[in-house]
Amino acid sequence: MREEGLALLDRALDLAAAHKLALILDLHQIPVPRYADPGEYAALRALWRTLAKRYASRDQAILFELLNEPRIEDAARWREIVRELIADIRAEDPNRWIVVTGAEWGGAENLIKMGNLKLPNLVYTYHWYDPFVFTHQGATWTGEALKPLRGIRYPIDPEQMRGRDGWPFSDWKDGGGKDEIEKRMKPVLDFGKLEGLLLYCGEFGVHKPYAPPEDRARWIMDMVSILNAHHVCWAMWSYHSGFDLVEKDGTPTPAVVKALGLNTKK
Repeated sequence: MREEGLALLDRALDLAAAHKLALILDLHQIPVPRYADPGEYAALRALWRTLAKRYASRDQAILFELLNEPRIEDAARWREIVRELIADIRAEDPNRWIVVTGAEWGGAENLIKMGNLKLPNLVYTYHWYDPFVFTHQGATWTGEALKPLRGIRYPIDPEQMRGRDGWPFSDWKDGGGKDEIEKRMKPVLDFGKLEGLLLYCGEFGVHKPYAPPEDRARWIMDMVSILNAHHVCWAMWSYHSGFDLVEKDGTPTPAVVKALGLNTKK
């Protein structure tokens, strides 16, 4: 473990504390650890033990998110990994709040598949980017079908889906907006309510370059409305990384700020 990296993290936590911000330490590692490799998995566990010990006595609202969008298909093995990492952290800091997610990229359906771990002080997170054909239009990292897309509207217009075969077009061939999103999210919302879990939508957002700005703001507003109505905590992706809250000069995009229900006035 490199002390200079930990010192940089200390500075970030100090800045958050100075501005009275709670924060989540999210292991956003690319490439992700190879869980079947004993050395890499041991290093992952050692990392969380180190962080837990280092910040156990810090008087600050800090949550630990074990791993962003885990790339593992074996749900049972992932559940074992989650329990082992929680045990490592709790050995150093018994009361730490920890954010957990399901296997296979942390989608809602895989959170349900992971199930209730029946452990205290857990937040259950999922990511939501449906309709993908809208939120990831023009994205270069998610498949050839999305790269050439420009100007896909929201709510989804069935005419824009016509003549396009396969994923992601077939998922929304009949169009749809807020009501359809809420319908598709209902299983994870019901799961959280049934199990009495604290749900957190840790990512949602729209790839900015090619989405119509007014539709981007409308989708974000609909997402916030759905999540708030069901008492789901949330965080938009991202501040400044293609799905931006801010413009190139660092100033907030007014329509997005409004859609999020935020107030920039001091």
